This record gives sequence, C-alpha cells and structure tokens, in this order.
Amino acid sequence: MKAILEFYLPEEHSDFQAAINGHNYKSAIWDFDQLLRSEMKYKELSEETYKAYKWCREELRKILEQDNLHIEQ
Repeated sequence: MKAILEFYLPEEHSDFQAAINGHNYKSAIWDFDQLLRSEMKYKELSEETYKAYKWCREELRKILEQDNLHIEQ
C-alpha cells in the first residue's frame, strides 16, 4: 500500500510543513506528557501543584482524543 500527499507550493507551504513535521509534533507532545508524569511521580510537590499537573495531563489527553490522536509509543 502506498500513500502520496501532494501540496501546491508555495501556497500550501504551512500545510506541507505540518505534514512533514508530524512526528516531531507527536514527539514534543509525548515529551511534555512524560515531563509532567515524571514531576508527579518523582518530585515532592505541593498538593496544589500535583493537582495542576494532573489536570494538565488530563486536558492534554482530552484534546488529543477529540482529534482522534494518541501519543502512546
């Protein structure tokens, strides 16, 4: 199976960049999620900070899920 994406440059340059950098975006989101996870798991946080980090992780995952995206590697 083969998929071909076609862009009309320079008009669709931003769409082209988004398409070729998709893995980088996914990796950055994964890294941010893991940073929050690590902070929550290994650092001594105040209850307020812990709740804020937890909320951020949950909201990030909700946003991704709404767009049918998944960051698990």
